[in-house]
Amino acid sequence: MTQEERLDILAQVAAGIAKLMGSDTEVVLHDLTKREIVFMHNNNITGRERSYRINPGVYDVINNLADGEGHLIGYASKSAQGKKLRASHFMFMDEENNPAAMICINQDPSKVQDIINYLSESIKIHDVEEPTADDSVYSINDEDYIQNVMKDTIIKSIKQFDPNQINTKEGKIKLLTKFKFQGLFSVKEAVPFICETLSISQATLYNYLREIRDEEGREPYNELKLR
Repeated sequence: MTQEERLDILAQVAAGIAKLMGSDTEVVLHDLTKREIVFMHNNNITGRERSYRINPGVYDVINNLADGEGHLIGYASKSAQGKKLRASHFMFMDEENNPAAMICINQDPSKVQDIINYLSESIKIHDVEEPTADDSVYSINDEDYIQNVMKDTIIKSIKQFDPNQINTKEGKIKLLTKFKFQGLFSVKEAVPFICETLSISQATLYNYLREIRDEEGREPYNELKLR
């Protein structure tokens, strides 16, 4: 299948998704071989034009953090106007398993949230102090978005570990190996965030990474000190 044929098929899929999801959802198809948008529907959701060019690093991070099926689902984002959105990404590979295309779905959940709020109010019996919603959401703007996805991935990975294991050297090395495989160390500010989260110094982190390198026989990690 040629890239043109692939994009034609995916454009039809994207158009169908846009019809299914309605006017509160933006659907975008990216050609990853040219790093450009080839289809966009309901762009009023994010305020972007079809000519908008995303930082190439965004594509690489999404590809590294996606699950085994190439999906990265339900991350908080913001429109250019500051409206909270729910962002999902679907990667498509070519015959050589290289990223070829990506469908992005940006949902405006405000109407659903209004319904939830209404139902919550309608069944409330006692006046209680409700927790304040966390206003820290991911920005759809390139670098902020990458760093927030990186931080979310690190925190989720740590929560999946046994607390007793994460406090050991072996546990930290196992976790760092996972971060390396996911490409997190290529993200700006990843090293200091990981050190802070794991309560280790950068010197200790580099020593652990050297041990991982020695076991795998791969490249040195000196370049990480520049990040």
